[in-house]
Amino acid sequence: MKLLTLFLAVFAFILTSCNSNNSTPPVVLTPLPMVDKTFPSSLLAWNMENAVNTDEQIIKHDMWLHVPEGFGVYWEGWNMRFCSPSMSGRLDQRTIFNGQEMVDRLRFKNPNLKFLVQVGFTEGSDATTDFPPDHPWWLRVNGQRVLMNNQNPPPETNSYRFNLDLPEVRQHAADACATLLNTGIWDGIFLDVWEDDSNHLDILTRIRAAVGNGPIIMANCNYNICPLTIGLLDGIYMECGLINTASAWKKVQDALDYNERHVRQPAYNYLEITLADRTDETVMRATTSLALTRSNGYICAVAPKPTHFHDWYDFWNKSLGKPTSSTKAIGTLGSQREFENGTVAFNPLGGISFQITFPEVRLNLANGIRSLTHTLPPNDGGIYLYVK
Repeated sequence: MKLLTLFLAVFAFILTSCNSNNSTPPVVLTPLPMVDKTFPSSLLAWNMENAVNTDEQIIKHDMWLHVPEGFGVYWEGWNMRFCSPSMSGRLDQRTIFNGQEMVDRLRFKNPNLKFLVQVGFTEGSDATTDFPPDHPWWLRVNGQRVLMNNQNPPPETNSYRFNLDLPEVRQHAADACATLLNTGIWDGIFLDVWEDDSNHLDILTRIRAAVGNGPIIMANCNYNICPLTIGLLDGIYMECGLINTASAWKKVQDALDYNERHVRQPAYNYLEITLADRTDETVMRATTSLALTRSNGYICAVAPKPTHFHDWYDFWNKSLGKPTSSTKAIGTLGSQREFENGTVAFNPLGGISFQITFPEVRLNLANGIRSLTHTLPPNDGGIYLYVK
């Protein structure tokens, strides 16, 4: 009987330990590289509050990505706008100066601002492309072009997939990237609607062969892991949408951990989470604090509509300085990191509220409270600055 009791006690201990480990995120990670830049770092994807970006809005950020037309640069052919490389593969030389003038002006106001130009090659639209409906480069099933993401919008805005099985399509996509980067306007390119397959790996290989290792290449993997192509990428655009469950937060966190340690260094990863509404500052803080504790990358919390538009929050003002430590665990599921001017803590949905006590009074940017001890609830994040 004593042996049975001892066996049951040991078994219960092992079971409890396993369950505890399963509920804890992998916070013991390969240390993040120390970087010589100040935080928080924000990225502007396309537009801010409205479709007309002002210089003052743009220069608040550390990186801006947009289609060539957003910089005033156009492909040849007036019908080419947003979704695909042009049929000619040639830029309208008269418009290149527009992009150079804009970037030079913005860099003068913010020398640390980086610029990415979007190249789309997995979709097109009859309203915004020079590829006619009968072109042989469209992906077809039973003779019909394949809609992108099973869309069913009005016919004038239907988006269709290109046939990336064709080597000439993949080469054209790579050539379009090289054409843009060879202007010298942008720091790199952004490749939207990414898939982690052999066709996209071939496109990346062709791009690198054409432009070398210098330019930044960022691809939109959402919060999927992309092990096949990540080794040729400098950053992942994590377009995560609305994240409102503990398991979804965990998936985002794990993807960010993976991306930060597997892209080419220095990493240019970007975490974007959609708010339930534009006043949802708790999720904005959680998004910001997750990125600050688990990466050296960029953040943004965007409105549900219009898509990708966002306000500017004081929480994003550069207040932390440079990082001085790697990530450590805090609470039941959270993470914490030290910076020159303070501490950042992240507590995901699914955790419990915890208190952080400092040896000196700290300013909590979330509520303006100055105290030795601060409480951080789940699904929230905090920046706690030294009081000077």
